[in-house]
Amino acid sequence: MTRQVHIVCALTLLVWPVLTPSTAADDSVVAAGVVSPGGKEGSVFVYRMRGEIRFLLIWLGRDDVGGGRIDIRRDGEASRGHWTEEIEVLFGSNPERIPGKINRWGYGRETSEWVQASADSAPHLVATKFAGLMRRSEERSIQQARIETQNAAAHRRFHFIATESRVLPAEASSEIRVFSSAEEFDYRHADRLLSHCQASLVQRPGDEKEYFLNGPPAYDLPYGFLTGLKELIRTIAETREKQPDTWVLCRPWLTFVYNAKPYHLEVLHIKEEEGFRLPTQPAATPLAQMARVQFRSLNIVKGTRTDFDLWLPMSGKLKGVPLRIQLQPRWWLRLRLDLDVQHSCTTRNPIADAIDSRDARGRGGP
Repeated sequence: MTRQVHIVCALTLLVWPVLTPSTAADDSVVAAGVVSPGGKEGSVFVYRMRGEIRFLLIWLGRDDVGGGRIDIRRDGEASRGHWTEEIEVLFGSNPERIPGKINRWGYGRETSEWVQASADSAPHLVATKFAGLMRRSEERSIQQARIETQNAAAHRRFHFIATESRVLPAEASSEIRVFSSAEEFDYRHADRLLSHCQASLVQRPGDEKEYFLNGPPAYDLPYGFLTGLKELIRTIAETREKQPDTWVLCRPWLTFVYNAKPYHLEVLHIKEEEGFRLPTQPAATPLAQMARVQFRSLNIVKGTRTDFDLWLPMSGKLKGVPLRIQLQPRWWLRLRLDLDVQHSCTTRNPIADAIDSRDARGRGGP
């Protein structure tokens, strides 16, 4: 279960398609109500999902089978020497569009805390905290997923997993709580379940608790998965600026902590892609130079791994923002998320801001 929680709560992509197409605009509007920025600066990136099922050697799939969003927010100013950043992700399937009404989704929010002693010094990562919620899923095939969905609906008992993880320079800890509800929720109505979860689970102890002492050091900085991934994206873009002839050969990596366990997050391969287009991209809208980057997350303790690909612009307004995310959480299931530019709010891009300012600040900045 730990590995499933990591995959879903970190990328929140573990959903189950075989689906009927429809527009994603309705999903995007409903999902947008899940989080209120609360006056914080940031951007919202809305995605549409394609799901593919493998039959023998052939992949068959449908578009617009779900969707979600990534919110990136910042609270505080560098001039005051202290600020926080939040990366919030919510992705899932739409059971109304899937035969068997299979419903899988995940939500995660990672907060990173930063300090900067002076204008001349580099920002320093103090701590990260992750909170996630997902539909519980133990099945290993599409047939098992359908049976589990039917049984849950018949007994009006739907299972969820909530996780909290905190990483400090000297230690890390986590708690997992498993609970059930008589009411079904999908990712478009996750705000109701989140409110219920916050009100009820805070009063009960964790079902699983983990603790990790960072000595001798297994990690250098207290990265969570999302903060660490954002750091590697910045490193790639920075290398391209400084080494334009050889940047595709760079293989940056770091160690992050999830569920009180250390993981290696590394870049396996970078490939420049010409002529990349999004399904919803207007024909007259050009895209900046694109890089397809293959990542691997490796559990240092167990040796399990998860590979995923991101398509990243290396310049322009969407610099560093994943235009496409692809993950294969099961041998028979492949998921793809494409940015819906029309419904995204990109008035400010914290990723590009950080990339463009990092040369002056030095490595490790937000």
